[in-house]
Amino acid sequence: MASETVKRSIFKLIATSSSQIDTLQRSLTDARENGARLSSTIESLMISHTELQEAMERLQTDTGQKESELNILRRDKYVFYHLGEIKALSKTTLEFGNKAFCYC
Repeated sequence: MASETVKRSIFKLIATSSSQIDTLQRSLTDARENGARLSSTIESLMISHTELQEAMERLQTDTGQKESELNILRRDKYVFYHLGEIKALSKTTLEFGNKAFCYC
């Protein structure tokens, strides 16, 4: 009778252990699948990050070029403004000189 009880206990332990093993195997499979999805997501993220960095570098280059163009335009505006002032002063000086010459 004791041997029957021991046998039933052993079979019960085997069944329980087998169930636990199945559960652990499913958990391990799920964990591997999650790991694979996570790895794929990280890889996609890294690709997107690299593309964003390249786009940012292009924008910075374009911005630098635009700033250079603006500086040239500002310089030209400054030169033309002062050139206009110089021409106006020259004209005034010539007119004054002509008037002074006429009064002589």
